[in-house]
Amino acid sequence: MNKICSAQVTYAPLNGYSYHLVERYDILDTGANLIFHTATKPIMRLRLAELADRENDFIAFNKRDAFNMQYLKEDNSEYTEAVKVNEKALWNFFYREDASLWNYSGEDFYVKINPVLNMSTGLSSDTTEMKYQNTRGIELRGGVDNKVGFYLLATDNQMKPPGYVKSKQQSQGPYPGAGISKTFKETGYDFSVSKGYIGINATKHISVLFGQDKLFIGDGVRSFVWSDNSNSVLFLRLNTNVWKINYQNNFMELIDYNNPRLPNGLFRKKYATMHHLSVNITEDVNVGLFETIVFGRQDSAGYTQGFEWQYFNPIIFYRAIEYGLGSPDNIMIGLNYKWNIKGTASLYGQVVMDEMKFFELVENTGWWANKYAVQAGLKYINAFKIANFDLQYEFNTIRPYMYSYYDNNVSSFTNYGQAIAHPIGANFNEHIISAWYQPLPKIMINNNMIINIFGADTMGTNWGGNIFKNYTTYEMEYGNTTGQGASTQLFMNDLMVSWMFWHNAFIDFRYIYRKVESEWNPYDTKETFFSIGLRLNAVPDKMWF
Repeated sequence: MNKICSAQVTYAPLNGYSYHLVERYDILDTGANLIFHTATKPIMRLRLAELADRENDFIAFNKRDAFNMQYLKEDNSEYTEAVKVNEKALWNFFYREDASLWNYSGEDFYVKINPVLNMSTGLSSDTTEMKYQNTRGIELRGGVDNKVGFYLLATDNQMKPPGYVKSKQQSQGPYPGAGISKTFKETGYDFSVSKGYIGINATKHISVLFGQDKLFIGDGVRSFVWSDNSNSVLFLRLNTNVWKINYQNNFMELIDYNNPRLPNGLFRKKYATMHHLSVNITEDVNVGLFETIVFGRQDSAGYTQGFEWQYFNPIIFYRAIEYGLGSPDNIMIGLNYKWNIKGTASLYGQVVMDEMKFFELVENTGWWANKYAVQAGLKYINAFKIANFDLQYEFNTIRPYMYSYYDNNVSSFTNYGQAIAHPIGANFNEHIISAWYQPLPKIMINNNMIINIFGADTMGTNWGGNIFKNYTTYEMEYGNTTGQGASTQLFMNDLMVSWMFWHNAFIDFRYIYRKVESEWNPYDTKETFFSIGLRLNAVPDKMWF
């Protein structure tokens, strides 16, 4: 390992190519679990380099796997000595490493700069006009004195998305996964995205990170704890990694988009704190425990009063603090688990509880406030003995009225007008089947099929799926079932074929089919979408709703 950069605090961007590789090789290498706590994302680049250095330990290793390991080494070159200088560097200045437009590495300092592009054009059945995405930006990361790491991503975006994405924006306000947008050429959107942080290694095992970014808790396609569905949040993160334990504390500032702005024009603020304790019980079994609280404090004029300082306690259970404060804050607790099976498969899932009365649950009364969510999934690597063909099945169910609250969304599990956890909200059963195939080192085929059966609200009703509604307006106290309301089925299939012709440079072919059928006819819709695009140092949009 490069001693200069071996301890910097930088992370791989969420949903990038590295993340499927982590899922795959975490299963193939029975010792990788000593390195990873895969449910805590984003993942440190140092861990990715350490994974690549273990390439001789993997089961059924082939040329495609060798390509993937080299990708990880090049993408995280500041943490490994296995990357050579590019002898064909442009003017001996640009791309001295294949993974960086420009980089510098000295005794006490390193920096890497890359352009960001995501440009595509396509057609959708909802209209005859062309759809497109035009994203340009810059990405920068570096480190100082083997103690401090920093990261910056800034992009400018113009796009005309598929019709269902446009409908989502019109219903919620902010652009899905981002923030406020401006109208662009009458039917398009114009918005910027910025993320960044600075991290410090306080000790050998404890790091502190401050900035703005997304996070994700879990090993599945979906997360019931915290997902990347909403806009980035301002956060302070303490991460402790020692022995078989990873303990993370996140203290976050959210945007209360759904309430009127303050007299000065600013959005109201709300806050969240989350503890996540992950333990590698064995080399193959991981269990995590978490608790999350969303809250807000406002004075009589509606101005935010700030963070509740007692919630900065990084250890004690929030429920005990909440009782001590006499507060009305919204707390959830739960666990996640993962069991890797003989280098072939992995069982994973989550159980999350909002409110619950054990008696009501046992008696199966359908009490409205028994609110919980359950996830169960299976990953199958080199499925049916086909090399580099990976399958995944995931089942998700969320009870009605989960994530909602009674205080006008101040304490609902929402940020910037979007769900923190699942984009559908609550009151549904969901099946996801994902397939990933790498027939050649630089060719990747990824297909995701989603079937979501949920209960929709009709005019003037609240059956528990819309988490922005006040849960005190529930339809009935007892007899509630998952999927109640107007029965609605969402079917979606997203197929992407990508060619990586240069490091992190892709030509993408994408086809999306989406259909909604409901007992409430206004929800019925069907759409197909096809696009071709160029992507450089960017991750594909995940618009699965």
